[in-house]
Amino acid sequence: SSGINAEYGGRIYLDMLNVYQVLSENISSAVQQNGEQVLKQPLVASMRTVKKETLKLISAWVGKSTDPKQVCDNFVPPLLNAVLGDYNRNHPNARDAEVPT
Repeated sequence: SSGINAEYGGRIYLDMLNVYQVLSENISSAVQQNGEQVLKQPLVASMRTVKKETLKLISAWVGKSTDPKQVCDNFVPPLLNAVLGDYNRNHPNARDAEVPT
């Protein structure tokens, strides 16, 4: 079948969240060390793209989940902590506009 297997997505969820957090920390560090012009460099732009795609993957998995209570109880809190904390900590120009939606 097409789409993301919910069971597989659940197993890799924390790994996806860790990828998001590590990339976020690397982007923030690069901006702190080199200024916001670093956001235009290919490596940093690629890291931002991977962050966005990671969120899309998580969103797709959540959308296909057959156990909304498990998602709400076990997956949403760490996701909100990671994503909203990241958004709050990032330089305004390093924030992804899609995150609050």
